[in-house]
Amino acid sequence: MPHYETVLILRQDLSSSQAENIALRTQQDLKKAEASIERAESWGLRTLAYPIRKNRKGHYFIINHSNEPQTTQEMQRILSLSEDLLRILTVKTPQPRTQPTPIAKSLAQREPETTPSRTTRDTTPSRTTPTTRDTAPSRTTPTTRDTENDTKTDDARQENTQENTPDDTQENTPDDTQENTQENTPDDTEKTP
Repeated sequence: MPHYETVLILRQDLSSSQAENIALRTQQDLKKAEASIERAESWGLRTLAYPIRKNRKGHYFIINHSNEPQTTQEMQRILSLSEDLLRILTVKTPQPRTQPTPIAKSLAQREPETTPSRTTRDTTPSRTTPTTRDTAPSRTTPTTRDTENDTKTDDARQENTQENTPDDTQENTPDDTQENTQENTPDDTEKTP
């Protein structure tokens, strides 16, 4: 029997358990069709090289199996009907692959580091300063309270301008000021030698 390697990429909005259920269902369908599963790995949620159907990430699964070519074609046909599947790639391999892939090895090494123990607490500081998006109100129309405040401030401005304007009795005209200045200055004709 020929050996195949199948890579499944599932949508990013699926939970990890939903994505694993789809991969398990695929493996069960292959077993029902008398295929032998040599290796099955989950690579988790990974970034795609380019967006596929508006998805920038996808759940990756790799399944190595041995079966008849008709079984592989039928599996691809069934999976292509699923809306959860972004891509499927099946490649014929010369030998069965049972060793873990380098990606699976690196994921296994990272898991103990990334999972915090229950006894340690997370000491990362939380965000304390709000951003401008959080604090800036976005209003397009003034409220009634704003229009009332505007009319009050307009009234106060008018009162201030009325207080600052001099009365008609105190008002100096330009002619009066000239006469005052001429009276205070000595006249050249009045000088005595």
